[in-house]
Amino acid sequence: MLIQCNECGNQISDKATTCPSCGAPIERNIYCTKCGTLYNEKATACPSCGTYNPNCPSPPSAIDDLFSSGKSGRSRGIAAILAFFFGALGVHYFYLGKNSAGWIILVVDVLTCFVAAAVFSIMSLIQAILMLTMTQVQFENRYINTPSKFPF
Repeated sequence: MLIQCNECGNQISDKATTCPSCGAPIERNIYCTKCGTLYNEKATACPSCGTYNPNCPSPPSAIDDLFSSGKSGRSRGIAAILAFFFGALGVHYFYLGKNSAGWIILVVDVLTCFVAAAVFSIMSLIQAILMLTMTQVQFENRYINTPSKFPF
């Protein structure tokens, strides 16, 4: 089957890795087997749902290490530890760059003489467990890339 080179427009084989005319690398897109999102075949995981790309040469363990930082530079392992130990104070939200949520938790804690800290600690315990069980891509989509100022 022939495809068109994105650089020079020549017809080339769909098996080619580079265009024989201009030398441009041929990038292909694949569909995610879980959610159906179209993404680059060289990506390690689906950008939408975090499903590991079976065509990727890197093993899933190297991609989804708990303490490795993703594109955002934030580690879900560190965020989970902060949520577990200091979630009642909202420290994990400051780490995630959601400063509004961190300040809201701190102010509510002070105004209620830390009575609300019990509720916030239960919420952050749940968040810590979720962070530990999701992939790095899911973590970044849910807690970092979201427009929400108070992601839960």
